[in-house]
Amino acid sequence: MELELLSIIKNELMEDKKICYAFIIEQEGATPRGVGTSMVIKENGETFGTVGGGKVELTAIAAAKKCIKEETSESISSDVYVYDNGEKICTGKVKVFIKTYMPQKKLIIAGAGHVAHCLYKLATLVGFSVYVFDDREELLTKEKYPNATRLIHGKISDTIKDYDLDKNSYVVITSGSHKSDEDILKEVITKNTAYVGMLGSKKKISTIMDNLLSQNIDAEFLKKVYAPIGIAIGGETPEEVALSILSEIVLVKNKGSLQHLKS
Repeated sequence: MELELLSIIKNELMEDKKICYAFIIEQEGATPRGVGTSMVIKENGETFGTVGGGKVELTAIAAAKKCIKEETSESISSDVYVYDNGEKICTGKVKVFIKTYMPQKKLIIAGAGHVAHCLYKLATLVGFSVYVFDDREELLTKEKYPNATRLIHGKISDTIKDYDLDKNSYVVITSGSHKSDEDILKEVITKNTAYVGMLGSKKKISTIMDNLLSQNIDAEFLKKVYAPIGIAIGGETPEEVALSILSEIVLVKNKGSLQHLKS
């Protein structure tokens, strides 16, 4: 059963869904199930396995739903009751740990140029699932991006608009064309992403923002764009630019600060 539950967890994470693994870590007195007994609770509320049924299980499921919503893990305690001649009697107690599993953070790279390739290599090192979009088949190859989760070929503004972008998605727009970048930004800006950044000069960014405002894109959406992208660490090479971009993304992901660690 445990292998089956772990397989369910893996499959849900592969589909970018959250899931909880609940298992008994302490037991006192008479309880239906013992230490190590486990179950999983999907994001949609579906459950597999059991930690004993009754109040224990209902409490665990409610806690799991809360953990999924808040993206946390916690332990809960629950008394076990039986009825004897109509009298409710506590026979034992269990403690259940609720572990929430989150899908990997997704780095969506719109454009497969030099900076994009360097960014891909750095991002895979720090645990991102990387998705690369481009319309140039010669650049978008498995040989060049062997560890990418997916390579999506086609006109980027067309392929990205139907892609499931969510709060685990970090989007970097670096297609190399003003018009293409504008079209891509228009498609992703209203999505509930964790981050949207666009490579380019201040003049280019200003022109694109003005164009989108003239197309009735809400200014509040445009305020969330990190552009020009990256942290000012200096340097001009693709590797240094990619490091600047990823540093900003990790800063946003971890809610960090720009303070030096040196005391």
